[in-house]
Amino acid sequence: MPLLLGAAALYQRDLFLLYFPLVQSVLRSVSEGALPLRDITSGFGQPLLGDPSCQILYPPVLLHLVLPPHLAYAWFVSLHSVFGALGVGLLARRLASGSWSAAAVGGALWLLSGPLQSLATLWHHMSGAAWIPWVLLCVLRVVDREPRAPRWLGAVFGLQILAGSADMCAMTVLLAALFIPLGDYLGSARAWFQSAALGLALSAGAWLPAAELAANSARATLSLTARTFWSLHPVTALEFFLPVPWSAFPLRSEWREALFEGREPFLGSMFMGALILPLGVAALLDGQIPRLRRIACLVAAAGGFAIALGKHAAAYSFAVTLIPPLQILRFPSKAMIPVAVILCALAGAGVASLARSDRSRRGSMIASALLAFSAAALAGPLFGTFLDFFMDASRTDQIREVFANLPRDLVISMGMLGLLILFLRRPAGRAGILIGTVLFLGHVYQSVHIHAGFNPTVATSVLAYRPDHLDLLKPPGGGRLYVYDYSLFKGRAFKYLGREAGALVQGLDALTPEAAAMVAARAYLSPLTGAFWGIEYAWDGDLRMLFDRRLSALTTGLRRVEGTPGLLKLLQLSGVSRVAALHDQGLKELRLLQTQKVFFAEDLRVFEVPDSLPRAFLVTGRRRTTGDDLRDLMDLSFDHRRSVLVDSGAVREPALEFEGAATITERRADRLVVQSSANHPAFLTVIEGMMPGWRAWVDGVPARVERANGAFIGVEVPAGTHRVEFRFLPATAVFGVSLSIGAGLLLILLWLRERPSPNQAEAPLFL
Repeated sequence: MPLLLGAAALYQRDLFLLYFPLVQSVLRSVSEGALPLRDITSGFGQPLLGDPSCQILYPPVLLHLVLPPHLAYAWFVSLHSVFGALGVGLLARRLASGSWSAAAVGGALWLLSGPLQSLATLWHHMSGAAWIPWVLLCVLRVVDREPRAPRWLGAVFGLQILAGSADMCAMTVLLAALFIPLGDYLGSARAWFQSAALGLALSAGAWLPAAELAANSARATLSLTARTFWSLHPVTALEFFLPVPWSAFPLRSEWREALFEGREPFLGSMFMGALILPLGVAALLDGQIPRLRRIACLVAAAGGFAIALGKHAAAYSFAVTLIPPLQILRFPSKAMIPVAVILCALAGAGVASLARSDRSRRGSMIASALLAFSAAALAGPLFGTFLDFFMDASRTDQIREVFANLPRDLVISMGMLGLLILFLRRPAGRAGILIGTVLFLGHVYQSVHIHAGFNPTVATSVLAYRPDHLDLLKPPGGGRLYVYDYSLFKGRAFKYLGREAGALVQGLDALTPEAAAMVAARAYLSPLTGAFWGIEYAWDGDLRMLFDRRLSALTTGLRRVEGTPGLLKLLQLSGVSRVAALHDQGLKELRLLQTQKVFFAEDLRVFEVPDSLPRAFLVTGRRRTTGDDLRDLMDLSFDHRRSVLVDSGAVREPALEFEGAATITERRADRLVVQSSANHPAFLTVIEGMMPGWRAWVDGVPARVERANGAFIGVEVPAGTHRVEFRFLPATAVFGVSLSIGAGLLLILLWLRERPSPNQAEAPLFL
């Protein structure tokens, strides 16, 4: 409740380093009258509409127009949690042939599940997951030949695409395909085509720009290692039904590396509760549920788990080989999200199955007994072996917590399973109702207990922190800020600081560790925290792997030339006028402006870059790239003040007596106007990120935009005084958004035309 009232805010690294800065960029663009197409704060300007995680066209993000970011996000998460639970409940009801008790249990199980709790700070995956059961419901309606079902399927799937998670969309399509009888692929071909066309048209404003962006980014060439990072380890399957919270344990370093790649897990909890398994088995054995749907649920759960294993099994490699576009997706453990949806819906349907099927009750009793036996073995004779094998004995305080909590939680699971067996023997009457109520309350208690404090929060007063030295760090005259990142690039913290990155936050003992980390990051102005105050970064890390491939290569290359004169040259030609660092090694060519005490063991050093180029400048020389941007830019014979590096076109030597000036007279996120004056034909370079969508006009006449110095935009200008206008408006954005608007209007018109009269009854949508 404090979250929904604005007294606290959800905290997570990516929320404050990515999501909220992106929200600020969108709001800033809208406030200045620009189209929200480009984020000017990151990577010399990066696409907004083309980044699916920005969710520009997703209707629920309108909350940010009326509420502060942290409060809008709290409502965003809460509404999607409830919406997803409602969908899972209705899916369970449909599987159970209309049982409302199945709906209530299925929805509650999803709300309490670990995978959903883990999504609270993964905004686009959270919203994409909420649509999974609704898409499945619409697919089942199409299979059952219900009227207007194809239209609903197209609308619902289109909204899921707009939610921004390509992973959730891809997995939903694969999941839905399991519920379609083979004959229906051809027999209902028209319905499937209508649904797909409508869904793709409604979401074209998101996926068309995203496809163009991905094709030009590192996402298109992800290595197997990058794609399979955060694969689910088989051992973690123990957590699905038993309270074994691997991420909270003091694991040995080799096991933390094996289970979570040495980091925190992508999904912090996989715990869904002991009741899920026996209830799911009951549904699978219920002959009143159509066989195809039971088989589809079983294959979905088993197949999803196999894919989630990633590098630990062959299923993932087989899937991406069979469907190559899946290679742009990362982190196989995400596959457990649709698995959790299916398991919760199946368990909900199992409640109805227990009341009508002897076979379901017998199967449920066997599953309960096996699971209770496993819990008893782990809590009893295997407990010491479990600790010795997995736990780091030197972390005594955390070992004590395991001793205090794990056996008790396992005993609670055993008690619930024992009660379930008793319920199965006496499923009717008051005793059955009482036992069922106790089971439900026990599941709620255990889930809440396991996930207590799972998603850290900070007081909203912490969000108001503004560094006193902000004005010093903010580059003057349109310059950019380069901040040394000691964590993204391995080994840099030890090289320059002699310690691990992220450690030694000092002077914030009164705050929680989460709040202290956020304040320290803001004090240091870690990218992209400065976006809250309009600071524009240069050479920040490609966290989303969506940078143009050449910019991404140069961003990595800059780290290789640190400590050499090449660093100064790269900073100068990219318009960087301020550098923030916690060290001064290799920075002697920069001018130290001030040292500032921040919340680290080291002081913050603020440097000025001498002779940095302005945002827009003119040169007369043109030099052709060899294909290696970093080597060409570092070439001693390349003078960035007299020549520009271009990809094609004429080559030209610099004019000896050149005089010229370029002044930016207007600048918005989607538009720049430059006044140029020169005594020779020249090349105008503007230090804004090059990507598809830039157009230029010289005195109103269209001109060709060229890539300048490997990463920026530029255009040829004749001698004399000229007005040069640049606009960022990708054709994919224009065409895609037009399709989305058209499809949305069509849906509204069809709905208005076909609304039933007051005297007509219409069947409920999702029975």
